[in-house]
Amino acid sequence: MSYTLDASALLALIKDEKGADKVRHVLRSKTQPFMHALNFLEVGYNVKKKCPNQYREIDLYLKTIPVAIVQLLTPDITDYAKYLKTKYKLSLADSIGVALNAFLGTTFLTSDRHELEAVAKGEKVKIEFLR
Repeated sequence: MSYTLDASALLALIKDEKGADKVRHVLRSKTQPFMHALNFLEVGYNVKKKCPNQYREIDLYLKTIPVAIVQLLTPDITDYAKYLKTKYKLSLADSIGVALNAFLGTTFLTSDRHELEAVAKGEKVKIEFLR
């Protein structure tokens, strides 16, 4: 199975929260997971804001994990992201991440159940919740 990671998935790994084992498993799998650059930026922002003293160390660690960072924003991805953001009131990062996930045909791995449960029920996208 192929995955696209949400920022919350990497943050769960960094903080060793519930779901971190699943993220470790995905990172060790033969199929490299994807992550949009905007979601990766969100991880860096959260680390810098909440753990400023550990930022440098965590940033170096993040650069070693086997995730394909996607910078692509095609018209199909942006159109679907706009639709998701409008219909479900998602953050920009979540809407881009889910749209990339749909474009790639992967499963979106996230802990943002509150924000994305309606999307999982209302759209033809695969979303797996860490908790």
